[in-house]
Amino acid sequence: MDELRSLGYRLREIANRAKGYLPREERLKLDDVLFSFSTLTRGLTEEMQGLRLVPVDSLAVRVERLFRDLVKSTGKEAELIFEGHGLKVDRVVLQEIWPALVHILRNAFDHGLESREARLAAGKPEKGRVRVSFETEGSWLRITVADDGRGIDWSAVEKRARERGLSAERPEDFLFIPGFTTKKEADALSGRGFGLDIVKQKVEKLRGYVTVSSTPGQGTRVSLYLPLGTALNRVILVRSGRSLWAIPFYALVEVKRITPTMLSRVDEDWVYNYQGESVIVLVPDPEVLQKSSFYLILMGGEPSWGIAVSEILGQQEASLKPFSENLQKFGPFLGLALLADGKVAFVLDHRSFESLKRFLEL
Repeated sequence: MDELRSLGYRLREIANRAKGYLPREERLKLDDVLFSFSTLTRGLTEEMQGLRLVPVDSLAVRVERLFRDLVKSTGKEAELIFEGHGLKVDRVVLQEIWPALVHILRNAFDHGLESREARLAAGKPEKGRVRVSFETEGSWLRITVADDGRGIDWSAVEKRARERGLSAERPEDFLFIPGFTTKKEADALSGRGFGLDIVKQKVEKLRGYVTVSSTPGQGTRVSLYLPLGTALNRVILVRSGRSLWAIPFYALVEVKRITPTMLSRVDEDWVYNYQGESVIVLVPDPEVLQKSSFYLILMGGEPSWGIAVSEILGQQEASLKPFSENLQKFGPFLGLALLADGKVAFVLDHRSFESLKRFLEL
């Protein structure tokens, strides 16, 4: 699909250059041909995307089989609730995300659900409950695994982190550190240090992110957010100083026009109050704060963040060419976007926060 889209952009670029040498009547004919070609390629792309969609039900059978195996191997009685039967998802996404789901479900049994005796002593039903749900939220597919078990002992997490000399802004960040585990001894399900960092790596490879929430005594919820295929190549173009950047639609939460007085300074960061939460805003071009108003682009991810830009140039389909992992380590950009007019723009998305912040501090 990307090759087909790139071919269309190249043909359009060549045709636009040729227009300057053609009479007006020929230019109009060329425009008609380009419009027909654009319609054809868009239709083919949508057809190809549709062929890759499969029902979530195709994964439900595997989830149920794994669930039965976990009940048998742990001796913990539990009920599975599977939601999202009517949804269709990209086949590749289901294939790639399966190992992450296996790990999260194992965690739910090993770290989450209590024994029958412990549940009765805590006033809970003797049979545990695990809910696996697939649903769409804006430009995202959200996959959630939630249990009604003991929840995460955050004090134990922080104690283990101190023992290892680790630091993080939030307690849940420790869970994503490679090799981190609170178990003293490994068993068949966990304790080997292959934790949620593996899940995070798998999800980020698919341009997504992971959230974890837990209440001691009530349960744990792990949500995987993955961009929908229809939003992967739609971008908005922004200008910051002399730089042209492309931001994919899936990474956006909201675009707002604000004034400098709506930002506040907290330590060394600019902060914007968004729906009662403080969101850090990166300002690549300080001159934007001298304007009477500018655009604030609120990005998704965990946590959310924002970027201040002077100009939004519009939106369009683009062919996104990611950089290699090694190249991404040397800058804030994830790749290049090949635009309809033949130009290229650097790509930022919700994963760019840390690298862009370091880049701006140089």
